[in-house]
Amino acid sequence: MGSLWDKSPNLRVKTSFTQFEWDQLEMQTQIQERAIALAGQKIEMSSHLTKEHLISLLKKRKPLDEGSSFASAKHNLTEYYIEPYPPSRKSLSDLESITLKDLRMETRHSGNKIFVKTVCPAKRIVSVSVIVEDENGNPGQLQIFNLGRKVDLGEFLPVGQILCVKEPLFKISTTAIQSLRVDHPSDLALMEEDDEEVPEVWRVENMARSVEDYKDIGNKAVRAGKLAEAIKWYTKGILACGHDESNTALRLSLLLNRSLTRIQRREYEFSLEDAESALLIDPLNEKGLYRKAKSLYNLRRFAKCGGALTKLLANYPNSQLAKDDLTRTRKRLLEEMKGEYDFKKMVNMAKNDFDSQEYDFADYTIPVCPKASTISGNGLFTAKDVKMGDLLYVVKAFANCRGRDNGVSVMIHPMKSHVDQGVGAFLTSAILEKLSRNPGAYKDLLKLHNTYDGPGRDGGQTDEVIDSFLIRAICNSNAFSSCSYYDEFPEMHPDDYGAPSSRNPQKSQDEPFDPNSGLWILPSYTNHSCIPNARRTFFGDMMILRAVVDMPKDTEILISYSDSLVRYKIRRDMFNTSWKFTCNCKLCQFQSAPGINEETEEIAKKLNEVITRVNEATTTTVKDMEELRLLIVRLEKTYIFDATEVPRRFLGENILRLYGFLNELGMAHPAYNTLHAAPPAWGAVYHATPEKGVEFQHKGWIDADLVRAYVRLATVTGLMGGKVFRDWKKVAKEAYRVVVGEDVTFEETFGEVIVRYARKSGA
Repeated sequence: MGSLWDKSPNLRVKTSFTQFEWDQLEMQTQIQERAIALAGQKIEMSSHLTKEHLISLLKKRKPLDEGSSFASAKHNLTEYYIEPYPPSRKSLSDLESITLKDLRMETRHSGNKIFVKTVCPAKRIVSVSVIVEDENGNPGQLQIFNLGRKVDLGEFLPVGQILCVKEPLFKISTTAIQSLRVDHPSDLALMEEDDEEVPEVWRVENMARSVEDYKDIGNKAVRAGKLAEAIKWYTKGILACGHDESNTALRLSLLLNRSLTRIQRREYEFSLEDAESALLIDPLNEKGLYRKAKSLYNLRRFAKCGGALTKLLANYPNSQLAKDDLTRTRKRLLEEMKGEYDFKKMVNMAKNDFDSQEYDFADYTIPVCPKASTISGNGLFTAKDVKMGDLLYVVKAFANCRGRDNGVSVMIHPMKSHVDQGVGAFLTSAILEKLSRNPGAYKDLLKLHNTYDGPGRDGGQTDEVIDSFLIRAICNSNAFSSCSYYDEFPEMHPDDYGAPSSRNPQKSQDEPFDPNSGLWILPSYTNHSCIPNARRTFFGDMMILRAVVDMPKDTEILISYSDSLVRYKIRRDMFNTSWKFTCNCKLCQFQSAPGINEETEEIAKKLNEVITRVNEATTTTVKDMEELRLLIVRLEKTYIFDATEVPRRFLGENILRLYGFLNELGMAHPAYNTLHAAPPAWGAVYHATPEKGVEFQHKGWIDADLVRAYVRLATVTGLMGGKVFRDWKKVAKEAYRVVVGEDVTFEETFGEVIVRYARKSGA
């Protein structure tokens, strides 16, 4: 059985606290109450909170001091709820400057801006905190939220950096110190000392430098590993070139250097702009063509990348780098156009995953298209007829926090004594960091938010202002929790059982989350059904979706946000809490019918008693077998829909168990007949004869246990060999492909056990 909650369950309410946690919650409640009482007032910093004292407090600060009392191995990020507010959309020149003494508590200062300078190194705990002073020398604290964990604070916020906060929010922080708070990246501007907007007391006249000087300083910064600083100096040099034709060669060189530096910083949209600007000066420049191709490749525009590389090789046929990259690009194009992947390579990467591993594969999405759904909002539909096992899509995550890059978040509402747990503690900041480097994807993300109706919703241009709260809401509703690799058949790999790379952690209400959390844009359109017609698999950053059953064109593709074996009431409550919907699939109709839930729960309880008794005794008796058989008969009578419409997974699971009991008791003929009765529980309709083999009208609603049933049918018919054996093996492999996402590992998983029986028969 796979993950119980494979799609992000948004937020879960934490239901129990330790006394220590209650004490911290009460303390934060008092801080919030004080803040509310002071709202709108101007409060001067206490006299003892000098600049030196604030710096000392920051140096000593621990997570507990920022209210992170709920932090543990599973809670990697603790935040206190703040009412969402929009980012500033005004330019600096349209805002009126104020100082720290003008700020009012718990207030967003619309129409204003404030300039401050950092006076100590920044420190990352929950937020990034730094002590600042305004142009009058008044000290204060600045807290920046949603800043990516991989941002180098020494480079981003060096001591002495001048900052401008647009329409600043001034609050009492969880440390009980009044602070400037920044939640949106675009609300914080890093200023140059020679900028005309900077207060005169800090302004430094621009030193006269030549274009060559700017280039040299930029090159030195690159060699020192200070890429952001290098980009700054290259930019100054490009601006200094102006339209002077005598500077054309230098302008070309600076554009090429800045393009390369931006590639190194993964700023591929901007590196592409620089490369194309360079090619306007010199259309056949080798470096320009290559950097354009590199940028296009990393933006996943593989056809255009191939065109740039082809043009480069036509003019520079000895470029080995271009030859190698063109070979790689052609592989991506085959993946993109035909869905031809090296799944063996992908599986091996996922089995041996590490946090920074790059999954270099293209997206394949030709068989699907998003459009309006009658179930909820937009959905994903088949763009052509598909067969069971067909590849519907392979999609790389827009962002995927794996292993140590992931974590569980805790969102605390002090005034409500309410705590939510959520998946993907650092996913929002990872997405915001990526958008800061490549903002063009923002419009695609906005389409995932049903209530958003602003710029970019219709696929047109957005403004450049990114709303952090909107990104967080999108993550909460659309993120997937996953494992880099999940072994669906651990009984076949006993030596690997329990290995972190191959086994899902045991999940419970208290520990409900997987080790990875990511956002896949196209898959997020897929709506839910407890009877899914498609099944997904994760290999690291790659999500694979295959058809569970045959589907004609324009069929809505449905996946399960939970495991349908989870009790109906638990599933129903989870759907209502996390996604605000009620599932009305036929399985839910059946399980919600009067008396059905109670009857199946009573049968499940008795089945569990039999299984527990057999496990404890380590042997099976005829009495155990007969009791199990009668319970199966009773269970079968509860179903109201045909299995071709509503698969009877719980029934099928126990038919396979009965087969095992009969086998153990040496009752070969009843065991054989029982095994053949298993696939119909999943809706399989077939007829088997020695002459024609196994003829299917319906191969069933595929899941891991149905794969096991087909494999066992292949093993028992392997003694006879012939077409029946080959057909059972074929359908087992097809079903395996649906469940696991690929079939290259089928022989590795089941080949030995099947061949063992086939050899005996000479099949």
